[in-house]
Amino acid sequence: LLLLVLKLMRDHVPPVHPEMPPGVRLSRGLVWAATTARNALVVSFAALVAYSFEVTGYQPFILTGETAEGLPPVRIPPFSVTTANGTISFTEMVQGRFSCFGLQLRMNLPCSSQHLAPLQTRRRILQLTSTCSCYLWGGDMGAGLAVVPLMGLLESIAVAKAFASQNNYRIDANQELLAIGLTNMLGSLVSSYPVTG
Repeated sequence: LLLLVLKLMRDHVPPVHPEMPPGVRLSRGLVWAATTARNALVVSFAALVAYSFEVTGYQPFILTGETAEGLPPVRIPPFSVTTANGTISFTEMVQGRFSCFGLQLRMNLPCSSQHLAPLQTRRRILQLTSTCSCYLWGGDMGAGLAVVPLMGLLESIAVAKAFASQNNYRIDANQELLAIGLTNMLGSLVSSYPVTG
């Protein structure tokens, strides 16, 4: 809101003329400087507020908590999850999402009798839900496996086309797809967030 007000002030304040009194020129110059540096002013103000919270020891909210120093180790991402009840394999993770303490458990369990999950899998799911106070809900990842990467690619191409039209160059969608895929594959080795563009 403050940024919007400062932007509107900059658009509506008339320019300074030499015949204006010195006090008016000074005040308009200060308004111009404040409205031009509005982003830096907001960041500086937020930094001062955060510093005052740090000095006084008062923490009304925690932003990130404790973060380990340095870069994470380079390693292959885990293909199974070990819980108190056992290990969830990679195929079970692909079929569903395990949920306990905030995560959702989605298992690929069709309702028709000809596609029922094996008894051992159903027992494991019941054991997980009873000990973790988790819950089940039907369906599998389905079209999401294709739609989510496609949306990331479309976003990346849209941004690239916007820059390309401003700077008069062409983009190659194959190059964009290769860059996103390679970035995500390499990023998974250091536990990074997925890159979409």
